[in-house]
Amino acid sequence: MSRRLAYAVISVVFVNYLGNAFIYVLGAGATPARIAGSLACLFAIGSLQLGVFSRPGTDLRSAGTHLALGALALLVFVPVPFFPNAWGGMPGFLAGSSLLVLRGRVRWAVFAAVALANPATKLGYGIPPGVLAYYMASSATAGLAVYGLSRLPSLVGQLEAARSGLADLAVAQERLGFARDVQDLLGVSLATITLKAGLARGMIGEHTGRALRELTRILGISRKALADVRAVASSYRELSLADEIDSARSVLTAAGVATAVEVDDGDLSPGTRTALAKVLREGVTTLLRHSRPTRCTIVIGNTGRLVSIDIVSDGVPAEVSPDGTYRLHTEVPAFPAEPLRFSGPPIATRLLLTAVVIGYAVMATLLASYDLTTGLDELAVCAVSGAVIATLVLGVVSRPRVRPAFGRVALAGIAVCVYVPQFAFQDPFLGGVPGFLAGSALLVLPRWPGWAAFAAVVAGQGVLQAVWGFPPTDVVWGVMAAMNHGLVLYALTRLLSMVAELQEAREELVTAAVTRERLRFARDLHDLLGYSLSAITLKTELAHRLATVDPGRARRELTEVVEISRQALADVRSVALSYRELSFDEETRSAQALLSAADIEVTVRMDTCDELPTEVEVTLATVLREGVTNLLRHSKAEHCEIALSASAHLVTMDIVNDGIPAIERKSGDGSGIGNLTARVRDLGGDLQAGLTPEHTYRLRAEIPLAVTASR
Repeated sequence: MSRRLAYAVISVVFVNYLGNAFIYVLGAGATPARIAGSLACLFAIGSLQLGVFSRPGTDLRSAGTHLALGALALLVFVPVPFFPNAWGGMPGFLAGSSLLVLRGRVRWAVFAAVALANPATKLGYGIPPGVLAYYMASSATAGLAVYGLSRLPSLVGQLEAARSGLADLAVAQERLGFARDVQDLLGVSLATITLKAGLARGMIGEHTGRALRELTRILGISRKALADVRAVASSYRELSLADEIDSARSVLTAAGVATAVEVDDGDLSPGTRTALAKVLREGVTTLLRHSRPTRCTIVIGNTGRLVSIDIVSDGVPAEVSPDGTYRLHTEVPAFPAEPLRFSGPPIATRLLLTAVVIGYAVMATLLASYDLTTGLDELAVCAVSGAVIATLVLGVVSRPRVRPAFGRVALAGIAVCVYVPQFAFQDPFLGGVPGFLAGSALLVLPRWPGWAAFAAVVAGQGVLQAVWGFPPTDVVWGVMAAMNHGLVLYALTRLLSMVAELQEAREELVTAAVTRERLRFARDLHDLLGYSLSAITLKTELAHRLATVDPGRARRELTEVVEISRQALADVRSVALSYRELSFDEETRSAQALLSAADIEVTVRMDTCDELPTEVEVTLATVLREGVTNLLRHSKAEHCEIALSASAHLVTMDIVNDGIPAIERKSGDGSGIGNLTARVRDLGGDLQAGLTPEHTYRLRAEIPLAVTASR
């Protein structure tokens, strides 16, 4: 909308510029040749300006655009000998287009040269000095207006594109952060479970006591890892540096490593503490995984500006220091700098509006000086009026988020400055810039009253000039000038406000994009790893119970624990790289095996159906995995039925069991059933969970195939 509005305003303003010139051509002698020649030139100028320089999407750096700029220069200056007074407003097009097309200092040099050339080309025509000065100010002001009106729509478009790019960048950074967190929080735990499960499996029978202790440790690790999954799934986990120090000391000591810890962390930001905790966790993990240390020293120091962590051991990885030790050293700011934020619209855009407003006020004073017949007091009144109007416009009307009461007071002040001098001296040229009253009414008043006031002010200038006996050309000029000044003020201020709003909304938009990505990532993380960790916990508990009464089955359960933990570790890497597409068939077989291992009788009924869309299959697999996980976690079921049915337009999956859940989950809890509900609804489907009249618990997912296929 902003770009269409700007282009419409540009068109009206530019047509008024061209129409005003044609009126003065008619006033100077309306011969057929002059009319035809002026119309041809004016039409060509308008076509170049609206069709090339001010058209959104034009490549302003192309060779064709530079050729068009040269043609515009000829159209602006060649007709001057034929239409000296009428052509005084045309150099504004060339000045503004030069700023659009040329680069660096050259464009401002050309801009200044055009402004000076406008009065210089009219020196031999007996034009008064005041009017020559008016022509120079007019070229500069109109050039800035042309540049601003042409540039701001493109600027808004660029900001919209930049907004999308910033959001994409923020999402990418968020995904990397999640990947690091997943790897740091769960990679070590799953690797440890794999190792300990293998050790415990070999101990059962000959060293059952030690095996039971290892199984107890596995249970603790798996439960903590599951808690970590939930923590990451709900938000970024802010690690406790103190907890990580205690954990590192405990892990190293348990591995037979003599450990010394020196800590001087002092006052640190939460982000810095979390970063140090992650470095410590990864450093200790790498140390134990890739070396055989006997001693380790952990030192955390704080200088007030920087905080450092050193992990020094006598292990021998790939590289060591001359004294035979290995050292990991990290430094981070104690309080990271806040990101750069925009505090308002670009200063260049505000300066542009200021220059245009002041330029119009100066032009009004110069024009009044030419038409005065009585004395300097009238000139002083016009100068003061223009200055006060410009101050109210820049200080109140064009400011963002001005209180309505202040805006109306400023509007009343502008009206006083416009009409009191005009009626006191019966001269419409003494009211400063009447068009600013019209533009301010659009900015201050509600939509339709504003446009009504705008029309009344514009038409009123023509009426006043006609009543006070001014010639028809002045009457038309008064209407066009008031309309142009009002539209330029309105367009530049509104578009400036839009730019400011877009910049202020940038962080909110980026945050929204990141939040959506977090939610998607958290769902996948919870659904992929929550299941595996729950299965590990369940089977470890089972192996713990069977270790003394059925060692053979206990070993088989631990073999599955090792396999599941390896698969979960692969899932961690998969999540860290991208989203994993689950297979519904694989999840069905896995669910059967897991439920059977838990002594739950399983019945699976699958209707023959065509190949399902990938997103439907993945969603159904996710629902099945979460449903089985919740069944094992929250109920004491003996029987479970998994049924899939599909028609031409709908696929339905039911998971029914005879257990009564210990915890009734709500759909908005942010995990579990709530995640599944969001996934299914994203595909236009519905998810229901609850007790049935047959006193069973049913989880039903329905997904329309027609809606999915149309995506």
